[in-house]
Order: sequence, then structure tokens, then C-alpha cells
Amino acid sequence: MAQRSRIRPITTRDGLTEAQKTAYAAVVGSRGAVVGPFTVLLHWPELASAAEAMGGYLRYRSPLDAMVREAVVLTVAALLDCHFERHAHEKLARDAGVDVDAILSGRTDRLRDDARVAVEIARGLVMDHRIPDDLFARAREHWDDPALLDLIALVGYYMFLAVVLNGFEVMPP
Repeated sequence: MAQRSRIRPITTRDGLTEAQKTAYAAVVGSRGAVVGPFTVLLHWPELASAAEAMGGYLRYRSPLDAMVREAVVLTVAALLDCHFERHAHEKLARDAGVDVDAILSGRTDRLRDDARVAVEIARGLVMDHRIPDDLFARAREHWDDPALLDLIALVGYYMFLAVVLNGFEVMPP
């Protein structure tokens, strides 16, 4: 494993193109700083802008409960061995009431039912690339179609971030 990123991280506006500056400003506006995947994504500002828009919605405007959201993010990070996202979200998950040890150990029976179902969906999509019918039926007990779409998109979004971070060996600070 590399000790530093395989690409020069973009963390300031210095030397950026106009398109990069626009994307940079959007990331800072929603997240407060440019860190992690955005230090890589800003090399292609169109991709950075698209990722910021989707992530901004899924993290800050989606109706998904914070516990559910952070349990899913941590599950994806752990399954894909994404050190940066795991480091970035462990405290957020704890603050949202997630039993982080249950997620990391796979003992999902210790989680609240909606969080457990969400984690099982994330595990199914990451590991088997599918959601079994019985699990999908359990999910419908908690969420309507738009919320289920948010949940499934959240899994995919954090899978995308994990492969960008892992592919460029972006490590936590």
C-alpha cells in the first residue's frame, strides 16, 4: 500500500482552471473544505461537480435517517477496505448512534431494525451485487420507493468514492 496519494492532491485554489475553481467552490460550500475523494476528483472538474451534487443530496438533503446513512457508509467503507472513508465516518456514525463495533464485526443483530436492514442491503449490493427478495420486502416495511432509491444510490455513491480513494491510494490524515 502506498503511503501517499498516486496523484497530486488538490487542496487549494492555487493554479486551478476556471472549471476547477467552480467545482472547488461548490465542494467547499457544501463540505467546508476539499478533502478525501475531492482532492482527486477535482483533476476532472465535471466529475467532481457531479459527485458533489449527488453526494450533497445523499448526505445533506436525503430523508434517510442519519443512523441509517452512516451505518451504510461505514459498511461500504469496511467491505471495500477504504481507509479514508472509514476514518472519516467512524465518528459521524458514532455521533448518529450507530454501533460501530457491530458494523465492523458483522453482528448486525445489535442494530436498530431499519439500520440492520440498510446494512444488509449494502452488504448484499457490495458482496453479491443483488438484494434478495426477502430482504427487499423487509426494506419496504421501512421505506417507500423514493427512500429505497436514496438508500441504494447511497451504497453506489460510497462504492464509487471508495474505488476512487483506493485506486489513488488516498489515505486518512
